[in-house]
Amino acid sequence: MTHFLNTVVQITRSDSVGFIPGISKHLNWQLRKALRLFPCELRISRSVMAVDQPGGVAALVNAMGEYDFNNMQLLRLLLSTGNRTFVDVGANIGSYSLIASETPSAKVVSIEPHPRTFGALLENIRKNKRQNVTCLNLAISQQESVLELTDLGESSINRVVSPRETPGPTMRVQARPFHAVCNELGITPDFIKIDVEGHEREVLDGFGEWESRAKIIFIEGGEGAGVRDWMHRAGFEGPYFFQFKRYQLGAEKQGRPEDPIFVHKSFLPQLQSFGIRIGPPLLEADRRNSQVTAVRAVDDTCSVDAVPETCPAPRDRIPVKAILLTNCVTPYTLPVWQKLTSSLMSLRLLLSTPMETDRDWERNWDGLDVKVQRSLYARRNRKHEQGFTVTDHLHFPYDSLPLLFRYNPDVVISAQLGFRTLQAVLFRMVRRRSRLVVLVDGSEHTEKGIGPIRTQWRRTLLRAADAVVVIGASGARYLERIGIPSSKIIQAFQATDPTSFYQIPLREGVEAAKRLLYVGRLIEGKGLEYFVEELSDWLEKNPSKTCELWIVGDGPLRSKLQQLPISRGLEIRFFGNIPYHELPKYYGQADVCIVPTLADTWGLVVNEALASGVPVLGSLYSQAVDELIEDGVNGWRFYPDHDGGARSALDHIFHLKEAELDAMREAARKSIRHLTPEFAAQCFVRAIRLALDGVRA
Repeated sequence: MTHFLNTVVQITRSDSVGFIPGISKHLNWQLRKALRLFPCELRISRSVMAVDQPGGVAALVNAMGEYDFNNMQLLRLLLSTGNRTFVDVGANIGSYSLIASETPSAKVVSIEPHPRTFGALLENIRKNKRQNVTCLNLAISQQESVLELTDLGESSINRVVSPRETPGPTMRVQARPFHAVCNELGITPDFIKIDVEGHEREVLDGFGEWESRAKIIFIEGGEGAGVRDWMHRAGFEGPYFFQFKRYQLGAEKQGRPEDPIFVHKSFLPQLQSFGIRIGPPLLEADRRNSQVTAVRAVDDTCSVDAVPETCPAPRDRIPVKAILLTNCVTPYTLPVWQKLTSSLMSLRLLLSTPMETDRDWERNWDGLDVKVQRSLYARRNRKHEQGFTVTDHLHFPYDSLPLLFRYNPDVVISAQLGFRTLQAVLFRMVRRRSRLVVLVDGSEHTEKGIGPIRTQWRRTLLRAADAVVVIGASGARYLERIGIPSSKIIQAFQATDPTSFYQIPLREGVEAAKRLLYVGRLIEGKGLEYFVEELSDWLEKNPSKTCELWIVGDGPLRSKLQQLPISRGLEIRFFGNIPYHELPKYYGQADVCIVPTLADTWGLVVNEALASGVPVLGSLYSQAVDELIEDGVNGWRFYPDHDGGARSALDHIFHLKEAELDAMREAARKSIRHLTPEFAAQCFVRAIRLALDGVRA
């Protein structure tokens, strides 16, 4: 029961899994244990982990996947920067080694002393066909020796014991110093993980001439004095904790604490070049906090207790309480709402659902004040004028009006033109000093076929709003056409955090086979089927050309796409759904990103591709393409429903000279630099100020 509750607590604090999915997986694991349904296979990142018996590491992988989410993300980022070597000391059954070896250019050395655990590690490496991993069945210590190791059934708690201990069954294992292993293998370790259940200092003492060679060390027990002293003597700074979602290395521990990190002083500038913000390490931060507390204690005019009452909000914040009504928080809206939160006195989000059912994104509300509403849900299929089927996900949050009266906000921001906005309008009518901002994410093309009754409904709701936010000029034209004055419309292009995309090195040169990348759902409205047919037809007419098409995403159209007859010069690779944070590495290997949509309100893949330095071949039925793409400069535009619409662009793409494509890559990245979450949040601030003008008048 203790182990069960401990894992539940870890799930509640995990950055890698939502509470409900994590608990569900953990309960299934308990059932598997009770019924002894072993061996089994688990997924961790893009790897398969074979488990022959229940254990601590396996339970964590089952419930949370990448259970050390922040450290594993940092390791993945570090290994993507070139031919790097990672040494996994105390590898257990291989979770870190599997993630590290997913980077083909990485060299991985995986060390595990217990023979039975080592067998499981070796099986996992073989099962995933990882040719870049060397596995060693030995212990690491300060010198050549034979050590006593516990022989318990739970692999994650076996440890080295002293001769005076009587811990139960033990076995003898061969131990070697770290420097001897490195010299024998001829490796220079860049990144090291040490998890050896209390034997960490002895491992470090065996580094010898290699003690200052590593760049980063992840180490269990890194807050202990013995480890800290060794690290500081060897030129390392720490202990640090990495917050991946903030891209920050500092003293603040994660919700589910992960192993501390030590960074060699010489490597700190390179970490900063990745865009990682570096604060003081744990002990220095504690020291600074102590000094601040001491100063405040003697300054009776600004005591700690008085701070909440006497310190005003920052001057650049608008002194209003706001409520945002929306469906859910997505990975790309999260940074915008975070920035908007920092611009207002307070912002509370009322969500209709934790996450849409057709999305594989993990729930993340970091830094936001969120409440999930009581809501009814329905799905509706309708035909677009272009002939494809659109699936609408309809939410009816029926407690919006009571919650608005309870919280009594100064400003309500309501997304879309449905039941939630009707309730926001009613609140605005009763509480006449409140103000209403409505977010409309449609365009002239997406709203084709909307009948007169729905148009009148929308017109009525929008006329009750004090300001309206649209995500492009096409959206503004649509609203003006149905009678909404331009004076109350604010344009706020959609944006996402570009940091991880900016870090991708620009591809150089032109390969013989062009690599096109598609990122998105595989549904009719995305226009991918028609584009594949047109691309294949072009290649048939140009047999000297070849092309790879990488498809990242999944959906009901996948099987049909896989069965399409295609040219011999075209190779299509399907990658399925991947975590949002892994997208940059796919963009980084693409020559051109394709967006052949038949109707899209925006199309954030355009932002992502441009930030990655990848030109875009895009449909003009995407507002992002219409607003951001300039023909021949950072991409090409076309109409996907016109016969041969993309043909001219394909002619240009496949005949580009190296210098021309390099110039377009540079132009792509420059063209998106202004479109940040800060920019999008400030557009909402403008809309709030516009709405508030009526109060001040």
